[in-house]
Amino acid sequence: DFSPASEVNDVSAEASHDDRYRDLLPAPQGEQQLTQFSSDGSSSSRRKKFVQVTGEGPVGQTMACLEMLARHHNVPFRRDVIERAAKECLRDKRATSLELIGNLSTLMNFTGTMADLPEAQVIRASFPCIAVLCGQPSLIHEIRGGEVFAVIPEYGSVRLPLSELLGEEDGVRVLLLNPGRDAQRRKLGLSWFYPQIRKYRRSLIEVLIASLVLQL
Repeated sequence: DFSPASEVNDVSAEASHDDRYRDLLPAPQGEQQLTQFSSDGSSSSRRKKFVQVTGEGPVGQTMACLEMLARHHNVPFRRDVIERAAKECLRDKRATSLELIGNLSTLMNFTGTMADLPEAQVIRASFPCIAVLCGQPSLIHEIRGGEVFAVIPEYGSVRLPLSELLGEEDGVRVLLLNPGRDAQRRKLGLSWFYPQIRKYRRSLIEVLIASLVLQL
């Protein structure tokens, strides 16, 4: 279970985000979709890109937040297991919660805490984190210049004033999650192999040619 905490590490956000929606929220996107975005729309490799996942309803919102978190930290996401557990926990419930998302994240070997942060500490929180924004759990990537850069599952990437997050309170409750040691164990696949092959392609070609000559 996740219990409140009063302190968080001071971690500066280096990511940038898309502000193409500005003051107008887009229409709900429905089923989950994956896109990547950056603040100025450029494709510069130096800019950190975030995967955007959308979803409708309590289960869709929960799955979207957890999948974005897993993809950001590059850890496996067992959709079938997480979705089955989410549906079981959300049975007969009209809304999801940060506590539920925190508990489900343990299935992905994440560890974390629930923290009630005043405005002064919210801007220094460890990002990305999950908080309620526009009435639903959202993945917040950065708070900068009095603005919140986040992905709301039923609206996509948004840029909103900090007052939208704080509401009428002096602070906000956030869910801070980080992958545990076991979460970093990822199966080897083409996404891991390709950069290595590309890096040593000259040597591999020479070995392949030498092998063919020896076989002949």
